[in-house]
Amino acid sequence: MSSSSHAAERIARQNQIDALCVDALWSKFVDLPLCAMQPQNGEVHAPKILLPELRFKSLLRAILKTLPQAARLIIVDDNSARFDALRDCDPEHTHSLFFSTQHFDALNYSDNSFHHILTEPCFASVCRAESVLASCYRVLKPNGTLLWAAPCSGTFPAFFDIFDECMATIAPQKSSEIRQIIRNATDEACMTETLTTLGFDIQASQFAQFTLDFQSTEQLLFSTLVETHYLGFCLNLGYPDIDGRKLLTQLVRSFHHYFQGCRISVPIRLKLYHTQKT
Repeated sequence: MSSSSHAAERIARQNQIDALCVDALWSKFVDLPLCAMQPQNGEVHAPKILLPELRFKSLLRAILKTLPQAARLIIVDDNSARFDALRDCDPEHTHSLFFSTQHFDALNYSDNSFHHILTEPCFASVCRAESVLASCYRVLKPNGTLLWAAPCSGTFPAFFDIFDECMATIAPQKSSEIRQIIRNATDEACMTETLTTLGFDIQASQFAQFTLDFQSTEQLLFSTLVETHYLGFCLNLGYPDIDGRKLLTQLVRSFHHYFQGCRISVPIRLKLYHTQKT
């Protein structure tokens, strides 16, 4: 099988799992509330909107339905292979979509380029929130809007139990340090302080809390939520002395041992922020 065929098969499988286990609740509690926070800006005929590290196709569909026809929606990611899963998300609006390969925390756009930035709860980048938010602030226009979705303490506790066990084996000298970084990154007070310190005025915020159910460990691991967000976190730790792929392999093995084929419930707890650049 060619690499393109393999990729297409993988995307189709992930779409099927997301549709079965994730999309309905994610759309209800995350996509629609985020889109409702999006300002209408009737005076802006062609708003430029940045979507960094977008993974969930349901969120992209929801945003495309609310955009004015002349809007430009730009998706950035450091891995261009992820774009393939998004290009045909909504064939009626593909003219509005643009893709760019770059790092979220080192955007190469000019200052004051975008009217809005909208993020999904990307745990893979939550521990570098300060540099990511600083990058967002720079490229937003004055009074531009940042819709920021952050995972909170209490989200997917089983993952952190497994992660701690793997870290204790692979990098025990860094384990407690990284765990504290995670605690800070998922602490609501710390996130609020980070946003305001960087110059964002919090206009509104709300919690999203729900539970996702998976029939097997394989479903869980192949879902967009776990594969690109939580497992992706292992590859974005930023510690040169920690082998991210070794950690990832150990984590996947531990998932199978931890759940042992049983039905899996994943509690999700997020905070959605509507902020404005001051």
